[in-house]
Amino acid sequence: MFGIGKNKGKHKELEEILDRIKMYMGNNYKDSAKDAFAQLKDKFNMLKNSGKLKAAQEENYTEVIKELEKQFETYTHKVNTIEKI
Repeated sequence: MFGIGKNKGKHKELEEILDRIKMYMGNNYKDSAKDAFAQLKDKFNMLKNSGKLKAAQEENYTEVIKELEKQFETYTHKVNTIEKI
């Protein structure tokens, strides 16, 4: 009713960076998206190492970063082509 528990596992600063990543990816700004992703990882590690993240937040963003890493493996300026065998 009042959003209690709605933001469980979320951190304001990290969510702002995630929003930028989503915007850049949606607009096909690859370099900006990759730069923002690097910023997300740096900020996450800084918050984690300083003990400023709750366990649920740490778990949530660890998974988010893993998923984004998978997406960025094939996220380039080159057109992906399928080679014939």
